[in-house]
Amino acid sequence: MQTKDWHADLSIKNERPDFANVGCLEECSQEQLEWLCSKQQGFAGITRLSGDLCHWDRQYDSSLRTTPDVGQMRFDANGVHESGVLSTLYEYWERMPLSVGGTEFTVKGSASPRTDTLLLVRGSYFMFMRERPTASTTLLAIQRRITEAKACRADLERFADFEMSFGCIDNSTWLVLHSTLPWCEGLPLTLKSPAIS
Repeated sequence: MQTKDWHADLSIKNERPDFANVGCLEECSQEQLEWLCSKQQGFAGITRLSGDLCHWDRQYDSSLRTTPDVGQMRFDANGVHESGVLSTLYEYWERMPLSVGGTEFTVKGSASPRTDTLLLVRGSYFMFMRERPTASTTLLAIQRRITEAKACRADLERFADFEMSFGCIDNSTWLVLHSTLPWCEGLPLTLKSPAIS
C-alpha cells in the first residue's frame, strides 16, 4: 500500500502451515514459529521519488533488512511495473479499484513506550503495522541464532512478534484479510498492546 509519503508491504508464502487451532504465539508449535520467522515479510517506511526511481526507506522490517530498496518504475493505466535497480527483480503492482478516491491518511503511534505502530488507509483498504517490543540489538542476536539453527522457543516467539495486517474497511468494520499473525485473519482489527515484552 502507498499513501502520499508512506508505504507498507506484506508478503506471505502460499505454503503456510495450518494455524486453524492457534490463537497466539504461545500456542504455536516449533515448526509454526520457525515458519513465521523465516517465510513471510512485512516492511514499512517513507517512499522517495527521484525521476523514474523509487526509494523505499524501510523504517520497520520484519526481516531486519538494511540494504537499500530501489526500483525503476514504469506506469500504465492499471498499475506500475517495477524493475530492480540493485537486484534482478521484476514486479507488477496492480491498482485495486476500491483504493482509488476516498480517504487517504497515515497515522504513526505506539502500542507501548517501546513499540511503534503505523496505520495506512487508502480508499477502502488499510495496512496496520506493529513493531516488535524487543530492542533492535537483541533482535539481531536472535536473528543470528535463528540463521545458525540455535534459537530457543523464546527467541522464536520474540522474533515472530511483528504484525503487518492488510484488510478492508466496510462501514465501521475493519476486517483483517491477510496478516503475519495468521490468527488475526478474518477478525476485526484490534489495536492493543503486544503480548510479549
